[in-house]
Amino acid sequence: LTSIGFGRKKNIGLLGAPWAKIYRSEFVRNVAPTEPFRVGVARGQDVLFNVEMFGLARTVAYYPHVVYRYVISPDSYSHRPSTDFVSRAEILVSHLTALVAKYRWDHLNPAIDKLSVDLLEEGIKRLGPRAASSDLIDLARHEPFAGALRRTRARDYSIGGLVKMLLLRSRLYATYRRAVGLNHVVRARA
Repeated sequence: LTSIGFGRKKNIGLLGAPWAKIYRSEFVRNVAPTEPFRVGVARGQDVLFNVEMFGLARTVAYYPHVVYRYVISPDSYSHRPSTDFVSRAEILVSHLTALVAKYRWDHLNPAIDKLSVDLLEEGIKRLGPRAASSDLIDLARHEPFAGALRRTRARDYSIGGLVKMLLLRSRLYATYRRAVGLNHVVRARA
């Protein structure tokens, strides 16, 4: 997932939106599953589709020039608070894990762990600065996040990302909150 790149460019966001790619229609018709965008996966259908298509393609080309501009809306689902974020993240990770197992793409398991840790961080941000410390602890102990924190590789992170991952792995939640700017301290619920 995160290691897919072209030439000397590391991950350049290749697995996001399908509209940022051009697929040959006969390739998609002949190779894609009967349901390329899985019903019941509310978050990450595009990632699942692109991982499968990239994994099954014999050749992939990259055009290094800007041909469109992407605008991030603060009102989109990806950026607004949601009560079902954790369940949606679990569903995405379980589908990715099944896809990797189906094709025996075991080399992608570290990338799934990294994605899970990234989703944990997003979940923590969605909890917000007023969330109780116990909420953060519960989230970090929840699968797939807890397992991913144990397995994820240090080499997959920038320095800042590595520090945050190690704080979470070491269960230094108060320090993590300060490091990411969630320094409003709320006592854990009894």
